[in-house]
Amino acid sequence: MSYKLFLSHSSKDEKVVNAFVSFMYKIGLTEKDIVCSSVPETKIAIGNDIYAYLNQLISDENIYAIYFLSDNYYASPVCLNEMGAVWLRKADSLSILLPGFDFNDVQGVVERNKVGIKLGTCDNMTKAAFNEFLKILNDKFGIHPNQTHWENARDEFLNLTLENNRKFNMAFARSYCIDDLENDGCKIIKKESNQEKITAIINFEKTESKLCSIVVFAECLCQ
Repeated sequence: MSYKLFLSHSSKDEKVVNAFVSFMYKIGLTEKDIVCSSVPETKIAIGNDIYAYLNQLISDENIYAIYFLSDNYYASPVCLNEMGAVWLRKADSLSILLPGFDFNDVQGVVERNKVGIKLGTCDNMTKAAFNEFLKILNDKFGIHPNQTHWENARDEFLNLTLENNRKFNMAFARSYCIDDLENDGCKIIKKESNQEKITAIINFEKTESKLCSIVVFAECLCQ
């Protein structure tokens, strides 16, 4: 029984989705296994009616759908139509939440309490979730990458999404009012703490701006 990996996403999130497709290629999937409109070799061919193609795909193929959920996704009628069509087909699916989007934001026919994967972190919980996802890929697509190859490809993808998150999303940063901090030269220390748990070394030599706020990033890259 052959499967297709159907990637339902907003075109505005294509950077992460393209990186995910590259990730899939590295662990053994091919363009014949994937349907993704943002990648040239897996997109719907010119001349096809998009909705007719999707209806046929969902009706005739055994698909495993991945929803790349974000604010962009829920603002797209096409994405919501895809979600509804997959749900009606009762196809197996997985929700991947893009950085800045939380489980509480999940709406529509995708159940909020259904376990998915949240991007934007690279901790052991996220790695373990992707390890479970690999078991699904093994079962449906028959791929068996060796452990080292899998871990390298997985962590490369997670680090890429984390880096993108750091550049554009403040959800994984902690902010403090200036009254909660002490300035000891160029060292910023949280008040009322016997230990210097939260510090930041800041160089003020090239600015004349007055200190008004501090943001401390709380995530680290995979090791």
